[in-house]
Amino acid sequence: MERIPHFINGGRVGDADRFGPVFNPATGVQEKEV
Repeated sequence: MERIPHFINGGRVGDADRFGPVFNPATGVQEKEV
């Protein structure tokens, strides 16, 4: 599953141990994690 990283001031930051699902509202299918 592709993960969407956190960005602050244009730079990638942090390594999280937790992720939340990102759903496509048209299909209801999970597409990514953030």
